[in-house]
Amino acid sequence: MKMTPTALDNLLRKDYKLIVQELLMKTGEEILDIASNAIAFPVVDKAGNEKFVKITISVPKGDRDGTPYDGYAEAADYQFKQEQIKIKEKKK
Repeated sequence: MKMTPTALDNLLRKDYKLIVQELLMKTGEEILDIASNAIAFPVVDKAGNEKFVKITISVPKGDRDGTPYDGYAEAADYQFKQEQIKIKEKKK
C-alpha cells in the first residue's frame, strides 16, 4: 500500500512523539498529551516556580518555492548567529 507524503509525515510525528514520551517517562516526568504532535510536562524552575515545558514534534517540509528543509543548514546558520552574538558581547 502506497502512502501519501502527508500520511508518512504523520506517521513520523507519531513515532517520534512516542519515543520522546517514553524517554521522558523513564526520567520520572508526568507526560501530558496535548495534541497529535505535542506533549507537555510540569516542571519547577530554579526559583521554585511551577511551570510547564511543551515539546512539539514537526516534520518541516521546506519553503513554498519547493526548496526542501535542510536541518544541517539551519544548524549552521544558528551556530553562525551565536558566534556573532559572542563577538558583539566581547566588543562591549
